[in-house]
Amino acid sequence: YTRRTVMIDNAMKELEEWVGNNHTELADWAKDARSLTEEFKAGDLSEDEYKELMEDLKRSKKISDAADALAVRSKAVELIDNIITSAGVIL
Repeated sequence: YTRRTVMIDNAMKELEEWVGNNHTELADWAKDARSLTEEFKAGDLSEDEYKELMEDLKRSKKISDAADALAVRSKAVELIDNIITSAGVIL
């Protein structure tokens, strides 16, 4: 593992723990984030593609439907941003 991979994994783990402990209705949304991150780590997505897809995930209907509270949406977006930043993709 490289330092970058460890940072990505830690950021992804934080998202999954937050969803699992507090917001299980966002489980599919977190799985989408994991899937995109794994594709990026495997080289199947370019940095631009990854960033675009993760940005789309932040604005997705899944999170809007599941997260009525502004605080929940804000935390979810923050956690996705942490993953993107950990991946070394410039926001």
